[in-house]
Amino acid sequence: MIKKTFNLLTFVTLCVLIINSFFIYPSADDYSYFVKQKSYGFCAFQEWHYFNWGGRYIANMILGSFDFNEAGLYWYRSIAVFIILGFYISLVAFTKQIIRPKDYLLTTNLMFLAYCFSLYSLSQEFYWMPGSITYTLSLILCLISWTLLEKSKNWRFFLINIILIILLNGTNEISSLIYNGSLFLYLLYSYIKTKNINRAVFTLLIFSVGCMLISILAPGNTVRTLSEKSPNTHDVIFSISRAIFRTVTFTAERLFIFLILGVFLFKGLQKRNLKMSVPKIPTIILKSACIFFPFLVLCFGIFPSYYATGRIPPERTVNTVSFFFLISIVFSIQFYKDNFIEAENIHFNSIIYYFFFFLLFIIFIHSNDLRNNFYDLFSGRSLIFAKEMEERDQYLKSTPEEVVTVKKISVIPNTLLFKDISGDPTSFFNYYYARFYNKKSVSVHE
Repeated sequence: MIKKTFNLLTFVTLCVLIINSFFIYPSADDYSYFVKQKSYGFCAFQEWHYFNWGGRYIANMILGSFDFNEAGLYWYRSIAVFIILGFYISLVAFTKQIIRPKDYLLTTNLMFLAYCFSLYSLSQEFYWMPGSITYTLSLILCLISWTLLEKSKNWRFFLINIILIILLNGTNEISSLIYNGSLFLYLLYSYIKTKNINRAVFTLLIFSVGCMLISILAPGNTVRTLSEKSPNTHDVIFSISRAIFRTVTFTAERLFIFLILGVFLFKGLQKRNLKMSVPKIPTIILKSACIFFPFLVLCFGIFPSYYATGRIPPERTVNTVSFFFLISIVFSIQFYKDNFIEAENIHFNSIIYYFFFFLLFIIFIHSNDLRNNFYDLFSGRSLIFAKEMEERDQYLKSTPEEVVTVKKISVIPNTLLFKDISGDPTSFFNYYYARFYNKKSVSVHE
């Protein structure tokens, strides 16, 4: 009964996320990408972006490639649906083929629900295209690549992974760094276990690092860093200390749910023959490594934001790092179980039972975007928001005025819209919003 309830809850969650996709509207950087690409032309825009703003070559090619009028708006919303379904389906495939738990569908659903609960910004994860294409797409590509990694000796899967690597390393730097770290750890583990280098994975790693460097060493990254420079930029001690502090606070705020989920996974995961014979390393060190490894991954993912900008990572970055934190917990548990647990004495059904009620309890009492997304849909906030945004759009298209002040949207669901325009017509977002509608300026009547 509990399993069926969890599966049903996941199905309902997917339906709510997808239905809300049909109420979203572009915001923030969406307009700047489109206006710039329309002004420069596709090829010139790619060149300008690489040398003046950032090296995320895949994101740069997709963002701004279509407008948001008529069919374009439906394309925008369809991409959100693709991202939501793509993430869930790739997680199912990864769980079934790589984690191989006793019940892969239940485990997938628990991981999916826990991850959705942990999100610091659901809009930036699924609905806002610069966030979903730059960050969530990379997670989908990681999951697919990891699912096929063990088959990379077959040339067909090897070529598929080559394509995935090209795409993945062109999305964002955090995913590139952690993905390449995962390839290195897999290669190291394989060598320790077999005393042979997996040539296919080694080749993939070298190729992937090359693609990552093309993105990270883009001149535009330097230009962007200088434009956002703070007194703490490139301060190693500051960056490490803040990354450690944020690792603790993020875990306490939201990511504790993954630690609770780990108790369930400890029983649900089956042995995968990850046992290693490393006689020179004391057992206590390996056990400690299993415990601290996920937190090291979380800290490692947070560090680049502080080092590059001197500031706390944006919510979409925290979402991404949280995903890798979750995956690292899964493999730490798997490794610990295979190497240090002989007999199992945890009752599986009781763990599911308690986790189910605990998850429902914290979803209801702990502020989170997953709960808010349900509320936005069933309270009618999503529909009201979409209608008012449509009225604004029609007004901007019909009015002959060039300096326009529009009404403030009465209901702005934060789970659907990343950032609306403001009352300042000179702000970055307002400027490109006005250019999209061929106006001199657009602002909101405060």
